[in-house]
Amino acid sequence: MGLIEIIQTNTDPGKAATTLIYKSIEESKIARVITAEPQKSLVTGNKWITDENRDAAVYIAIWYLIKNYESNNKRFTFVETRKIVYYSCYISPNTNNHDFEEYPNRLKISIKKHKKVVFARDLNAKSRVWGSKERDKRGRILLDWMAEMNLIIHNKARDPNFISQEGSSHIDLLTTTEKIGNQVKNWRITDHRRRKPKQTWQYLLQYFM
Repeated sequence: MGLIEIIQTNTDPGKAATTLIYKSIEESKIARVITAEPQKSLVTGNKWITDENRDAAVYIAIWYLIKNYESNNKRFTFVETRKIVYYSCYISPNTNNHDFEEYPNRLKISIKKHKKVVFARDLNAKSRVWGSKERDKRGRILLDWMAEMNLIIHNKARDPNFISQEGSSHIDLLTTTEKIGNQVKNWRITDHRRRKPKQTWQYLLQYFM
């Protein structure tokens, strides 16, 4: 089986960062892109599937490979291809704890139908398991849910995926179901780009399946 190159990115709602995704797609012929907080005007067309608010999006280069998808949810969307289901998930740091606690249950209902699942998530949750220096309630909730679902975390704890003047963090996660956990190859952060005015950084997480 050939390898599928995938990019996962959290672009923040800046147009320049989302444009970088398009450039990567064009130059590298990326087959899949999973992103959170994109520039909403750019994630359109039949190759992009987004959640209700266009805060989470999945790109499939060859649109006719899409077997099924769901785009009427808040804070997550998924695309099912012939072999794998790709989820993009996003929760704002301003979401209250009650809504956050309900979120894993909504995901659980959605994914029960699928065995081969890739989750790319920016849930603004902290845990030392994926490299955060601090822990919070969200991180504990998320860890309990991932254990219940037997999900595999692929993040390398030493690699932060968000950097700003205030410091760095590890809030973007890549997880998969056990069925395809050993198919993720060459997980790495391939790029950090400085962006103005906030001087934050955009990252590209690249892996193969």
